[in-house]
This record gives sequence, C-alpha cells and structure tokens, in this order.
Amino acid sequence: MDFLTLLNEKKTINQAALAVPMALGPNDKFTPYKNLLNEENPDVVIWQADAIADDFSKEVIWDQVKQGGAQAVDEGDLSAMKKAALKSELDQAHQEFLANWPGIQKQIVQELVQNAKETAGERSLFLAYSTKAEGGLGEMGPADQAFFLTTALNESKGAFSAVFIPELLDENLQEKVQEAAQKQGTLVIRTTTL
Repeated sequence: MDFLTLLNEKKTINQAALAVPMALGPNDKFTPYKNLLNEENPDVVIWQADAIADDFSKEVIWDQVKQGGAQAVDEGDLSAMKKAALKSELDQAHQEFLANWPGIQKQIVQELVQNAKETAGERSLFLAYSTKAEGGLGEMGPADQAFFLTTALNESKGAFSAVFIPELLDENLQEKVQEAAQKQGTLVIRTTTL
C-alpha cells in the first residue's frame, strides 16, 4: 500500500501512522532490525542512511583497498626493492580507483538500498540523510549528500515512499534530489533544523 493510501485509511479511523527510524551503524546487521520491525510492526520505516552510508565513502573504501594491497605486499616473499616498487604501484592504482569511483559508488548504494528495502518489507520506506549539523551522524559534504540521495532514489525503482530533503543543501542540489524523487514517484519532505 502506498503512503498516501495508508494515511487516508488511518484518517478515517482517527489513527496516526506509526513511523520508526532505521538507523543502522556499520557493525549492525539488517536481520536483527528486521526481526524488531516485525515485532513492533510500524506503518512506516525511515531509513536514516547517514548511520551507514559514510562507512562506504570514497576515502574509507580507498583506505581499505590500499591497506589490503600494502599488507599483501608486506606478507609476500619479495625483496625490499620489489616491495617498494609494488607499493609505488598502489599510488598509481589510486588514480584508477578515482576514475572508477562513480560506478563503484553506484553499486554500493544499490546494495544498501536493496538491504533497506528487504528489511522494511511491505512497509512504506522513507529515505533520510542527516549531517551532524542537522542532528544526524553524516559527514558527507553537500554535493556528496545530494549525489547519494539521487543515486539511492534512482536505484530504488520507486521503493521509497518519501525522501527528506535537508534545508542545508543549496537550492540547486535540493532541485536535483527533488527531480530524482519526482521521476520515481516519491514524495518530497523538506526538513528544517531547529
């Protein structure tokens, strides 16, 4: 059932829709949260993506790749000169990584959205990303935040009933998120900070 139909149903029996945030951190798993949702049975799930999305930032992913490569070189049975040469190749690999980042990021967002959809089940799912300045956990800059929200909306195939658009995004970035929402038939909720 879509969110507007749900609201109209609740309105006729003078009952509010129950919404709960789904703020999963990097060490949490979606399954325990899904079990909790099944117990509480809310009407709406608000995916607070800021609790997990930053753990998949360009910097974090590159650091993991770089550390893994450096560790493999250090553990190998190679001469000191060969190890130094291979480590310098890691720096060249960084440029390649940056060139491929948009595709990598899109794949990461697809997986996060899929997990959020599976966790929410048949409930209405809202998308939100809040920075620390807005009271959330996110540290993305405005452009990255807008890119994340638009990518999540585009990859959701209409799974989000609504998206929160933070007022701290400049007007141009807000418009980009709103356009992506409209293409998916997703309601837009503008947020304000207190």
